[in-house]
Amino acid sequence: MSSINLYKQICQLLEEERKGVLATIIMTRGSTPVSALSKMVVLDGGANIIGTVGGGCLEAQVITDSKTVYETGIPDIKTYTMTEDDIEGGLICGGTLDILLELLNSAMLPVFKKLLDNCLEGKDAVLGTVLTKDSMSKKFLVTEGEKGTDLPEEIFARTEFKDVAHEVRRTGKTLIYEIGGSKIVLEPVAGVYTVVIFGGGHVSKFVAEAAQRTGFAVCVVDDRAKFASRKRFPTVEQVVCAGFREAFSQLRINEKTYLVIVTRGHSYDEVVLEEALKTPAGYIGMIGSKRKISKTYDNLRERGVGISKLKNVFSPLGLDIGAETAEEIAVSIVAELIKFRHIKHDKSAPHLRDSMRPYFKKNK
Repeated sequence: MSSINLYKQICQLLEEERKGVLATIIMTRGSTPVSALSKMVVLDGGANIIGTVGGGCLEAQVITDSKTVYETGIPDIKTYTMTEDDIEGGLICGGTLDILLELLNSAMLPVFKKLLDNCLEGKDAVLGTVLTKDSMSKKFLVTEGEKGTDLPEEIFARTEFKDVAHEVRRTGKTLIYEIGGSKIVLEPVAGVYTVVIFGGGHVSKFVAEAAQRTGFAVCVVDDRAKFASRKRFPTVEQVVCAGFREAFSQLRINEKTYLVIVTRGHSYDEVVLEEALKTPAGYIGMIGSKRKISKTYDNLRERGVGISKLKNVFSPLGLDIGAETAEEIAVSIVAELIKFRHIKHDKSAPHLRDSMRPYFKKNK
């Protein structure tokens, strides 16, 4: 489960005043089944869980240990060592994990709501958890240049704390900061990447679903109410029904925004691409045949768009996996988005846009 979907569910649980234990991997050493910061919420004594911290014997033990935290409300940091005993559970690792167990409580709701909003804006932050020996954990959020929600002034005022929080944000690694009789767990929370899909057709539906499942926030834009509706896209973060050129005024676009152009016609694609090239979007991709793309590029160049800008467009968009059906094309597109999110311009996986090299050689 993606972090953004987990935060949404945590907010819903807190709004419904349901009790649960949040388990967060805060440190790993050696080979482990999942990465640091993976989270799981244990509900109903372990009968229901949201998310995962690795599955198998490890997860079973975490569920068992969460019962004490559920009953007492006192948070705890447990250390788990993966041994040969875990092999039957399919976890052949041998690493060690530190997992924070804490009871979710209603006081955390404002922090998680702010965290969710911050993530959807693509902003990085630091989530802090104050741990004491005899009380429930307390949460706060530190964003760039801003004091955290419910962060005690005596902590925030410390110069070294600000430096530590900045280091956590910079390195992306969890740290434990000690002050008095309390421990403060500081974990980095990266702002999510948003995929804006222009066009609400068949391919778009599958792209939206796959993108959400892989941790992207999704916005769909179409100029037809039938295709830009909550009925058609019930789970995406935003639906915009407007002319393709006019829609840009309703979008927040930054370097963590990826624009996917899959409208119903070449002329609409051209309009979107022209506007997209004026934005700071981190990725711009457009569907189409080589002939259609070449024509679109020619038209834009006649209107003053430089060849250097066009070279940065991923068109045809997607990884070359031989996709034919709408579902396969969506996989190809989202695979490229995932690749770009993690390793940017690395060329180890071929891009379909490589087929446009002859065009750019001819138009240097």
